[in-house]
Amino acid sequence: KKLLSYFAKGIVLVALLTLFDGTIQPAGAAPLSNPEVRRAISSGKVVPFSVAIKRARAFTRGGEVLRANLVQNRGRLVYRLRMLLRNGRVMIVFVDARSGRIIGSR
Repeated sequence: KKLLSYFAKGIVLVALLTLFDGTIQPAGAAPLSNPEVRRAISSGKVVPFSVAIKRARAFTRGGEVLRANLVQNRGRLVYRLRMLLRNGRVMIVFVDARSGRIIGSR
């Protein structure tokens, strides 16, 4: 029963994240459009999404990526990755888009 309860909570959490993800941005953060993301990656100004995802997965010890966005925050390009941790909690990981380094989490 306990396992089923965790499973049901996980489904509800994923459904809520799907409905509300991306509607609330941190102050000063603006997501880039798809053409802006493609230009930034192709120009070499930022590391590819795959690098940011790899670093975030290592940081969260195998967390699953729910959503990844490239945002501009205070003049800095940052990957914002919403990660589902093994314990069912959700963590936002911020990766500097130029260097690929983890710069924060919440």
